[in-house]
Amino acid sequence: MAIEFRDVSNRSVASKIFIEQEVANRRTSAGIMPHRIGVLGVSDNQASIELNVPKRIRSKEEAIQEHGSRSLLAQMLSAVIEVAPNVEVYGIPVPALVGTRARGGIRIEGSATKFGFFSILIGGQSLRVPVPVGTNPAVLASTIEGAVTAAVDLPVTANAIDEFCFFSAAFSGDVGNQIHIAPDERYASEEPDGLTVTYFDIGSEVTFSGGNGAATRGVGDPSIATALANLGALRITEIVSPFTTPGSLGELIQAGIERNSPSIDRMFAGFVGINSDESAYTTTRGILNSEWLTFCPVFNSQTPGYIIGSTVTGVYANAQQERIGIPMRSVILPGVLASPDTTPTHGRIDEFVRTGSSHFVTREDGRVAIGDLVTTRTKTDEGKEIGDWRFTVVHSAIQYKRWSMELVFGADPFKRAIAVPDDQITTVSHALRKSTIKAYAMALVDDWGKLAITRNVATVAANIEVEENAENPARYDILIPDDQTSGLRIVAVKLSWSVYAQ
Repeated sequence: MAIEFRDVSNRSVASKIFIEQEVANRRTSAGIMPHRIGVLGVSDNQASIELNVPKRIRSKEEAIQEHGSRSLLAQMLSAVIEVAPNVEVYGIPVPALVGTRARGGIRIEGSATKFGFFSILIGGQSLRVPVPVGTNPAVLASTIEGAVTAAVDLPVTANAIDEFCFFSAAFSGDVGNQIHIAPDERYASEEPDGLTVTYFDIGSEVTFSGGNGAATRGVGDPSIATALANLGALRITEIVSPFTTPGSLGELIQAGIERNSPSIDRMFAGFVGINSDESAYTTTRGILNSEWLTFCPVFNSQTPGYIIGSTVTGVYANAQQERIGIPMRSVILPGVLASPDTTPTHGRIDEFVRTGSSHFVTREDGRVAIGDLVTTRTKTDEGKEIGDWRFTVVHSAIQYKRWSMELVFGADPFKRAIAVPDDQITTVSHALRKSTIKAYAMALVDDWGKLAITRNVATVAANIEVEENAENPARYDILIPDDQTSGLRIVAVKLSWSVYAQ
């Protein structure tokens, strides 16, 4: 095969060293795969943005400017960007749901006999207001309303009526039930004397005494199907959704199935955060069985589920972009408040993982860390227990492999090649044989081995098959019998010892 030159003449006879260069996009390895996070949510600026269309957001400030500080989408984007500074993040605004807003409140009784601070957790964020001596319930309720109005990043609005202060989710729908109010026990010693405060949690459906209303649940979720369909060919590796009703979960799972198909080839790992109690979560989880959904439950946490899900998604994508397929055990979730529940036994945790639920642990310092991230896929379509899609990090390795194959086989010398048999003699550089294609596939497998996402590399490479398609001579079919590595999750030690008589 002759080497072809573009600028060097074959007719030159005088002494000279000729050097010609060209840019050729030849790849035998892919390098670092960029992760991209898609964040589904509702914007406050629906009249001025394009709904159901992804748009890259580069900072918390941009998220607030684009969607409004109290909006569901801005809060989620801010949480993701905080923990994933090196990952591309896309906001995906969906139409707002016209429906019931979750509502709760407090009732204040008595009069302050000693100066102090009233401290309350609202959606996991601490709000503190000074309480002078002599402050009565109506004044304190009004003061709290003003403080909430000034704290523009809180996910609620406030309304004071006499001795009551009501808190309404800043957005409609079921997602507002993830916002809770509670005393901030960290500042209990600073509470003013003489006041009694009764809490009616947001979404608790408890009637206030005094006839001033009731705590109400938010109802309904917007459809996310159009937004997910509009992702098109954009490669989104992780998607976090705040919506937990069966309809929204079903739409997320269906999008996972469709985007995994060869016609789109843009698989993603889907995340949904949970902060309900365990019994409500069990009902939510139902009989889901999908590799495209990872639940992230921190039971009874004061942090909203949508912030838990956003934080998990961010730390996951950030870690997987740096080290493909690395297990997420012990990774801290910044800002997520711990579950008040007792840390479960290993048997209980094992049951969680077997039934398709991630689990989280509270460290001694009070911070929340990931235990295991698992998908809800626990059985094959035939009902047999499986392990292949159990752990969420499986997505990361497969995503990288599919991405690297697309890059390598989509670059030179494949872009403008002619397929020829191995035994054909030719003088053109754009003729590709099966042996050449197999060499590129072997190089890919070698690359995967170096990244520790394929094991038994020599065996895998030796068993690669390349064949001309029987019905289409312009097509070569490649089989790579991959042997994927697993994360180290269990270390079993047997201590055998004896006591000898003295």
